[in-house]
Amino acid sequence: MTTGERGSSGFVSRSVLAVSCVAIGIVLAVAGQSLFGSGRVSDDAMSSNGDANDGDKGHSSTDLVVSSADLIPMQGGGPDRLPGGCDTGELASSDDGSSSSARITCDLSHAAFGGLYRQVNATAFRGKTVRLSGELKAESLLAVGAVDGVGSVWVRVEAPSGPVVDNGRSQGVRGSTEWTRNEVRVFVPEDATLISIGYWMQGRGQLSARNLRFGAL
Repeated sequence: MTTGERGSSGFVSRSVLAVSCVAIGIVLAVAGQSLFGSGRVSDDAMSSNGDANDGDKGHSSTDLVVSSADLIPMQGGGPDRLPGGCDTGELASSDDGSSSSARITCDLSHAAFGGLYRQVNATAFRGKTVRLSGELKAESLLAVGAVDGVGSVWVRVEAPSGPVVDNGRSQGVRGSTEWTRNEVRVFVPEDATLISIGYWMQGRGQLSARNLRFGAL
């Protein structure tokens, strides 16, 4: 191979890398829109809040412990299809890495949406009811104009028969709270392919999450 050929190959590689980065950016930018799009609510869907001390009740040792390091930011979208611009970050991690905390901050002059999520293969959960639970702490999570200031954990199941989603809005946290247990439950259809799990907020303020756990009931 000549020097010119090597240069051409490098140029093509860099071009492909640049295009790939742009594509990834586009996917992340619209993730909030697509994941919170229209979907049917499971008959078993249930959102609830409770004392943070109840966090481990009913959980199995096989549950997935969701680390903040595994969560991907969502920018824009949500239940009210709001613009993005919120900051996300990891707060702390336990010494053994088994648990961590993450934070979303929306401090813009307008109402905004922010979220963190990851995806799980649905095969092992087909025909079962799944639960995502965790502890949330709101700090000055307030409405902006007519837009509700609220945050919650959420689950969305993708299936050819149509998505099933519970965004937890009805039982979400608002204002300023201590660590509060928050959970949603969704039935996974037999044809389900992918499950998205995470937490979100909209309005203005800050929402932190810790001890996120996901599994079948």
